[in-house]
Amino acid sequence: CALPISTIRISKFNNNENSTLHIGAAYRLSEPTGDSVTYNFKPEASVETSSSVISAAVSNVEQVTQTGLELAYVKNRFYVQGEYITTNLEIDNADDQTIDGYYGQISYFLTNDKRNYNEKESVFGGVKPSSKKGAVEVAYRYSKTDASDTGNGIVRNNTAAISWYASNNVRFIANYVWVNAD
Repeated sequence: CALPISTIRISKFNNNENSTLHIGAAYRLSEPTGDSVTYNFKPEASVETSSSVISAAVSNVEQVTQTGLELAYVKNRFYVQGEYITTNLEIDNADDQTIDGYYGQISYFLTNDKRNYNEKESVFGGVKPSSKKGAVEVAYRYSKTDASDTGNGIVRNNTAAISWYASNNVRFIANYVWVNAD
């Protein structure tokens, strides 16, 4: 009997004129359609989208459980966000295997702009520049995915970025990403 996919996401926010705090959690329980699952981990920026740094293929998987936590905070022009997710693979007649991942990022607007929060969707929306010259943001992000429990290694990404939001619908981004895969 196949287990239906069950997903739950809850979030709480405190939103006022100068700051927003967002806290969230997610849970997902599912069974693979076959007896195996494959996770591909790519660099966060890639010219060729088909290349994976690590590919974790796990056989005899009976059930997949994912749990995640998220936190974000905006104070005027400053923004910080992080998320952690763990995936537990229940294996038939073997020890369970786990894949963990997280990221943390910070950014700062050099112009008098900030990230907007969509209370209805509980997500941060697009940037709406306060001037006709647009908005400029600098950012740094670190992420790590650990699939070593499946015998497939660890991927770490560091990203430095600058973005120019020319309008509500146009953004130019320059990213420098360096990747370390074990």
